[in-house]
Amino acid sequence: MISSPFIACGRQPQFPEPAGFLPPTYTREQRLHRVLILDADRSYARLLGAALESRKQPLCQVSFAANESEALLLLKKQKSPEVLILSETFPLGARLNDQLKGYPRLINGKGPGMSKKADLQPGMRIEEICTRLSSCLEKASPGGISSRPLISLYAFDARLRKAWLLHFMRQQLQQGRPVYYVPFLPAYEVSLPLQFSRGPELSSLLLMLQTGVQPPCEALGPCFEFQQGAYYALRPGGRAEDLRLSPLSVQKQLLQLLRRYIRSRSEASIAILEMAQEPLSRLRELVSLSDIFVCNLPGGKGYAATNARREISTLISELPENVHFLELSPPAREKNHEQL
Repeated sequence: MISSPFIACGRQPQFPEPAGFLPPTYTREQRLHRVLILDADRSYARLLGAALESRKQPLCQVSFAANESEALLLLKKQKSPEVLILSETFPLGARLNDQLKGYPRLINGKGPGMSKKADLQPGMRIEEICTRLSSCLEKASPGGISSRPLISLYAFDARLRKAWLLHFMRQQLQQGRPVYYVPFLPAYEVSLPLQFSRGPELSSLLLMLQTGVQPPCEALGPCFEFQQGAYYALRPGGRAEDLRLSPLSVQKQLLQLLRRYIRSRSEASIAILEMAQEPLSRLRELVSLSDIFVCNLPGGKGYAATNARREISTLISELPENVHFLELSPPAREKNHEQL
């Protein structure tokens, strides 16, 4: 087992479960899969796309084109699709066919004269279509996750975020993995009981970055202080929100510094960035520098829940391929009461 300071000093990680709140866990690894529907029937394509986006798990983002020129324009503007749903009657020109070579595809047979070999048949239930789509998406699996990841945690439910953070950190520390915690949220939102003594502070590093000085990643080490819970926390300095209030360019430089620092550790360590109340445009820029993005997708059919899911789904679709999305699920007994 990997050695860790809390094992060396005989200290066990202290993370009590929040009262009345079951520990949420990761669902299976998820990311927003990209699906392209090629069908001359625009109304049908829109209905099918809406059904897939609302029912498919893991999540998918659906685009559609009614002819070859629209399809070529989509491929130029957006990331390449992972799966095609191709109408049997859709005319594939040589140029489009060449660009789509190698992509898994489902042939949609509808209308008179359809082939018996079509993957999707008229009258097929959306659940069956989702199942067949999942089989295709398995061929487009993402790359591996770093053994020294930088994790960005963001949740619309503060109680859910705190419960997951405590649960996950307990798991990692019990396995002997050093955890480096970075609060990127208002001081009153911080989930962990932090205590700091005098020492090098984050504020000094931020000032260096803002004046154009590029410190080595080792400069971050003395700014982390070992906590009673057997993890390390970044010492913020006199003003706790200096990091949140810094220019985006400085924040991104700091996260790049943090990634290099974690990867330079001799032990397989983890850095966790706890985030809240960030505008989604800024959140997208910051999360793009992470290895893993952990976020909940609010349930419910209300205006707030629907828009939150749409915004987060868009954010996920625009992340680099190397950023893995993991959905944060509420405890089972909470799901029935989820209202937004």
